[in-house]
Amino acid sequence: MSMLDFDDIEKQADEVVMRMHKDQESWTKFQKEIVEPRVKKLMQGKSMRHFAVGVYVPSDFRIGLGQSLSSLCLASNINFYHLDCRTISSYNTAIGYLTTICTHPNSVILIENFDEILDLPEKKYLENILIKIWECDFVLPRKDYFVVFATSNN
Repeated sequence: MSMLDFDDIEKQADEVVMRMHKDQESWTKFQKEIVEPRVKKLMQGKSMRHFAVGVYVPSDFRIGLGQSLSSLCLASNINFYHLDCRTISSYNTAIGYLTTICTHPNSVILIENFDEILDLPEKKYLENILIKIWECDFVLPRKDYFVVFATSNN
């Protein structure tokens, strides 16, 4: 091992620390500017005009979005539902998810990988239940929920 190897290791360590710092800054800004005001409205039972947000989360993001949102909701006494669309493999599972949410207004919902629904014969139905349901107030009153759509695809 040469002295240059130590320089490379130190540079890599600096890059990791810098990335961790930037990830934390990004999450803190998102939490303060986007999440917390909406959670506050949910806690007060107020309607939300802007109920949903889409978020790009790099696959190497160092903050666990689901875990962080869950902790925030727990501290605020707000229901939190986390769904990874890559794990929904049947129409019945999606309906069960929707039924559970219907009975708990004033909730935060994280829908991850919404653009990666499994390629199944019922894919169109799954897209309607998991994503398109939020386009209108026909089934759920959107103003009673805060929905975060997250993806790691560009």
